[in-house]
Amino acid sequence: MKTVNGFALDEVVSALQKSIRRGDADVAPFWAHELNMSGYGAYAWRRLALICAEDVGLAVPGAPAVIAGLWTLSQTLLAAQPKPVPPAKLVYPKLQILQAAWYLARLPKNRELADMLTLFDVRQQRRDFPEIPLHSLDKHTRRGRAMGRDAIQFETDTPDGARWVANEVEVDENVWKQRFYAEWTPPPPGSQVSVPPDSQ
Repeated sequence: MKTVNGFALDEVVSALQKSIRRGDADVAPFWAHELNMSGYGAYAWRRLALICAEDVGLAVPGAPAVIAGLWTLSQTLLAAQPKPVPPAKLVYPKLQILQAAWYLARLPKNRELADMLTLFDVRQQRRDFPEIPLHSLDKHTRRGRAMGRDAIQFETDTPDGARWVANEVEVDENVWKQRFYAEWTPPPPGSQVSVPPDSQ
C-alpha cells in the first residue's frame, strides 16, 4: 500500500510515530499530512491517539483531552465538507491533524505505561499474577465476610480500614469527613450496614 507520493504506508506510519517520539515537530506534521492526503486520515487520527497514550503517557496527563478536542473539531468541520466523489479520497480537515502531530512532538515523553503493559504481557504468559491483597477483602467480598470483615472494619479511618486512602489530598480540610466521623455511630460488631437504624 502506497501513499499519494509513493511512500510505503507502513513506513509513513512508522515515521510519524518515531518523529513524534524523538520530538521532531518539523517533520511529524508532514507525515500526518501525507497520510491524510492519501485518504488515510482516519488511520492517522487513530495512530495519533495511540501515540498520545504510548509515548506521551504520564508526562502530560491532559494530552488526551487536547487530542480528543482536536479530533472533535476535525469531525465537526468534516461534516460540513463536500463528500468526495470516487475515486477521490476523503481528506480530513488539515489544520487539526497537523496541530495534533505538532503538539505531540513537542510534548515531553513518558513510556512507563507502555513498558508496564509489556511487562504485564510477559508476566501473563508466565502465569505470574499478584495476589489479592488482604486489605481488599472487606464486607463487599465473599472472602471478606467469611473473615468477619464488617462495617466497622470498612469505615475505620486507619490503614487497617478499607476506606483508608494513601496520599490523600484534602480540600477545605475535608470538613465532610470530619463531620461524618463526628456523627457516625459504629454499628454492632459483625454488621454489614454502616449506619444502624437506631442511629438516625
